[in-house]
Amino acid sequence: MEQDLNVSESVTEVESNEVETVESNEPESMLEAIQEGLKSEEPTEEKPETEEVAEEPKPEEEAKPVDEDEPPEGISKKAQERFRSMVTKVKEKDAEIEHLSRDLGGIRKIMQDTGGKPEDFAKTFEYIKALNNGDFDYARQILEDQISQLTIATGKPFNQVDALAKFPDLRERVNAYQMDEQTAIELARSRSAQQAQMQAQQQYQQRQQSEQQSHYVRQQAIAEIDRLGSEWAKSDPDYAMKEQMITAQAKLISEQFPPQQWPAQVKLMYQTISSMPVPKQQTTQPAPLRSSGQSGGARQPSSMLEALQSGLGYQ
Repeated sequence: MEQDLNVSESVTEVESNEVETVESNEPESMLEAIQEGLKSEEPTEEKPETEEVAEEPKPEEEAKPVDEDEPPEGISKKAQERFRSMVTKVKEKDAEIEHLSRDLGGIRKIMQDTGGKPEDFAKTFEYIKALNNGDFDYARQILEDQISQLTIATGKPFNQVDALAKFPDLRERVNAYQMDEQTAIELARSRSAQQAQMQAQQQYQQRQQSEQQSHYVRQQAIAEIDRLGSEWAKSDPDYAMKEQMITAQAKLISEQFPPQQWPAQVKLMYQTISSMPVPKQQTTQPAPLRSSGQSGGARQPSSMLEALQSGLGYQ
């Protein structure tokens, strides 16, 4: 009997211990329950953080092009040429759009300053077009319409314009009844046409002379640079490398300085490079600079002369 009591007591102790163990796993307060709940959510919160950290470098790598003008690696030579051609065309279109945008901005400013409306400018352009096309009847109609509007707006009649005011000899002959008005006007128109033709011829001759002078100055500058290059190539063993450095800046010189200053700028650059230590180049010395006078298409200039010539589109 005592043995049974001992067994039952031991069972009771075990059960009580298990109950205490189970109860000890339960949170004893609201704070512990909240903390346990937060702990249970920690693994789900850490996962996206780990993924975000791992993905951070990817956008940086994608948004890091070396040179947008250069074709991507791994494509054929034909595809590379097509890519560069497309880049060139896009740049040309961008430059054209920028030029048109500036022109349009200028027209808008004129319209704002004058207070003119689009139809006012359209009528002005129609008048100019009629004059240039020889449609004088339509040009007269436009002027008469403007004169009519001006007369109504001011309330004053518009005096007739003397077409012979610039030709006093013809006006005197008409006033002396030596010539009728219509004949005098025809003579005045013939004289005006001759004067316009002579003026256009003079302007053409002036442009021709200016182009010839500019061509001569460029030729003289190139000849002087050719002479300097020949002297440097004979006396300077490091000239091959210096020439490459000067050639890289020659186009810039041709764009920023007039041709008569090219030799002085090239000489100054050569002297500046010569005053600095230049590493030896492991190549054979090229022949002295000579102007070939031939166009190399789209290839890069191989000498100072070619770079200077291409700077202003001169071949």
